[in-house]
Amino acid sequence: MPTSSIRRIGKYILAPFVVRLLQKRFALFLCTLFLLSSPLALHASTPFVAHFSPNGIVEGPIEIFITFSTEMVKSDEVGKQLSLGEMPISLAPSLPGNGKWRDALTFIYQPSSGSLQEATEYRAALCEGLTDLSGSPVVGKREFLFRTPPLRLLGVRQIDFDVRNDYVDYELNFSTHVSPLRLRGYTEVRDESEEQFSSASRSRNKTSISVHPKLSAIDSMSSLCKSP
Repeated sequence: MPTSSIRRIGKYILAPFVVRLLQKRFALFLCTLFLLSSPLALHASTPFVAHFSPNGIVEGPIEIFITFSTEMVKSDEVGKQLSLGEMPISLAPSLPGNGKWRDALTFIYQPSSGSLQEATEYRAALCEGLTDLSGSPVVGKREFLFRTPPLRLLGVRQIDFDVRNDYVDYELNFSTHVSPLRLRGYTEVRDESEEQFSSASRSRNKTSISVHPKLSAIDSMSSLCKSP
């Protein structure tokens, strides 16, 4: 058989093998490219907040936990109480307490009071320039919100009236402490025709407020309250 024919036959025999080899190498290349560009690979060496607690509405005693994706401190820094300037977060409004690294990944903050202010939203923010142990800056979400239950009006009832001194007394019960001064602009007393009457208020206890408009100005009255 002529040499040229053998070469042509050789080409036809080798071509499928070369194609399969190229296909395998291309598939391997695509898999490698996918793994390198996946979030898991990107986050393998990039510090970010992997977990934050608490969140949403919280009640009772709390502790603040922040877990990062990479080591943030050396082992000899774990367990030491941190000064305000050494902490990785800031809190608003201010929340006095103690913070420390529970391990190289997790920061824990314990409020001194053990609990939060009533009807208050808190914002925890990562400090500017925060880096991990290797010096890489922390990326991703930097602010976290949590709050205590909002103020609620539990009920209104008439508790007294005094014709001689010209007033009627209504008690407003709330879910938490309310100052009479805070209610200014939020509490109105109206009759059935929606006419508004002036009234004074005073605190009966931490969660109850007494409202007493003049009795002579009212025939039939209802108390309408807007939530502060």
